[in-house]
Amino acid sequence: MAESRAFSSGDDSSLGRLLQCPICLEQFRQPKSLPCLHSFCEECLGTYITQHLSGDTAAGKTFPCPVCRRETASHNPDVGKEMWAQQFPTNNHVKKLIDLQSTTGTRNPLCGPCQTTKNVQKKADVWCSATNTFFCDYCKSSFHDVVHKECHIVAVSEDSVTLAQKQPSHMVCDIHKERMDCFCEDHKFIGCNKCIITEHRQCDSVTTTKEYFDKQKSNSNLQSMDKSLVEAANSMDLMVKSFIDKGQDMQRCKQVELDSLIILRDRLNAYLDKRQIEINTRTEFILQNQKRLTCRNRDVIG
Repeated sequence: MAESRAFSSGDDSSLGRLLQCPICLEQFRQPKSLPCLHSFCEECLGTYITQHLSGDTAAGKTFPCPVCRRETASHNPDVGKEMWAQQFPTNNHVKKLIDLQSTTGTRNPLCGPCQTTKNVQKKADVWCSATNTFFCDYCKSSFHDVVHKECHIVAVSEDSVTLAQKQPSHMVCDIHKERMDCFCEDHKFIGCNKCIITEHRQCDSVTTTKEYFDKQKSNSNLQSMDKSLVEAANSMDLMVKSFIDKGQDMQRCKQVELDSLIILRDRLNAYLDKRQIEINTRTEFILQNQKRLTCRNRDVIG
């Protein structure tokens, strides 16, 4: 069980209840979130699992959530049941609240989507208790409200992390009084399991609010990746164009050099042809003179 800790002033406030483990009723220590979004101390959850899956139920592979009784499976049921609680994700938002409460009570928390999708630290304006996430005004209108149109969010004050409770930690259906954790994508409707079965069982796209929320986050990341890939492709196109231009410049330089070489060769051939003619002419002239002198000497002797 978690050690008893004194809450800050206003222990029975909304913030105090948000930071309270439903099992030990004390402040969270290493909070772990189940798929149904309920959180518990890791130690409390581990003790609950081992106690529930003992005796006649020791061979069980699932356990009910202590709050909503939703059957939950371990990520790796082959390990010991005392290790199951460690496999569930840590509720980092609750940890941030605890850290802020125990250190700087006047510091405002940061928007979760801005940090996740943009790597930007932006002050949060509201808190969604259904998803345990802080939102700035922009992310609330463009991201949160797409999934939780009927969700009553909790405001974060300007001066301190003061959360004014407006409804329970999860949404409850007014008709069936059950948790509203199902989402119909066809009609953008949030309701409980009975609402979905009775009114939306013929719809094509029905999922849980958490799955739809995760898909929206994944789509946001994909959009960022698409933008990065487009920018990278544009850079590659510029590089290829630069290589082509340089290749064309080298081809033009090569042609200029070849043309210069051809001109030089033509000039050299013309010079050699001229010298050849001059040598042949002079040699012929000398031979003719020599022949005339020989004939003249022969006549004189005879």
